[in-house]
Amino acid sequence: MKQKNITLGILLLAAGIIWLLFNFDILDWRIFESLKLLWPLALVVIGVNLLFRNNSIVRIITWLVFIVVVICYSLFVSEPFSWRFPNGRTYIVDNYVIQYGKSEKVQSAVIDADLGSYSFDVEASDDEFLFRADMGGREVDSDMDYKDNGTRAEIRLRDKRWLPGGSNNTCKLYLNKEVEWELDLDMGAHGGRFDFREIKLRKFDLDSGAGNLDLYLGSNVPITEVEIDTGASSINVHLPVDAGVRIKFDGGVSRSNLSSLGWEKIGGYYTSPNYEFADCKIVIDVDMGVGKFNVLYD
Repeated sequence: MKQKNITLGILLLAAGIIWLLFNFDILDWRIFESLKLLWPLALVVIGVNLLFRNNSIVRIITWLVFIVVVICYSLFVSEPFSWRFPNGRTYIVDNYVIQYGKSEKVQSAVIDADLGSYSFDVEASDDEFLFRADMGGREVDSDMDYKDNGTRAEIRLRDKRWLPGGSNNTCKLYLNKEVEWELDLDMGAHGGRFDFREIKLRKFDLDSGAGNLDLYLGSNVPITEVEIDTGASSINVHLPVDAGVRIKFDGGVSRSNLSSLGWEKIGGYYTSPNYEFADCKIVIDVDMGVGKFNVLYD
């Protein structure tokens, strides 16, 4: 009876440790892949326990070694865990790489991100994935839901601020160019290159502290709305020549080149001469504390 209690105690201890590590997001579903591969080791442990059935120390040590091996394999050796859902969604975790497959019904997608300090590199993608992000060594919470009868995808990203971040805070983000996108980014410091020239961007909302930003906009939808609320920043907005543009700039002590463009100012907005008859319209609202805001035509 005493030996059975020892085995039960070890199993309960292991279950408690694994559950705790799950709650702290140190372990993920890859541990089940590890168990699937390493389960023959349990037979070895049981055999050792039968040979040394009267030695409780050996029993405890062998089971603890088995538990440690499974956990370590899951953390440092095992392949990424992948789950494919019937509706076409794919979620992959691989040292902070997240990607979702594209359902055929999806026509639009929203990214709602609450993150720390990142430098972004955003590009268009025409592969099978709706969304792919390499978080540069920093772990985030991520999930996706479908709305409007499956035609709209909503992706949420939340930074795990209590975990130590990686040394590389650059996020490489790839967005499927067949889908219309809305991005709502709430961040600490920002920076990088947001290249939307091949992306159907309907709305881009950035609320951040400080940083350097190059924003490239395209003419792939009838109207694109951009809202930027930032502290001390340097922002360059690159515009397509065929777009009609309206820009409202509240710059505090910031500088901009808007007055040198020769645009008419209507209702607080600098308005390009072709705004009324352009097939593609871009409306930009910038609230900046200190810094520099430039508009460029590519």
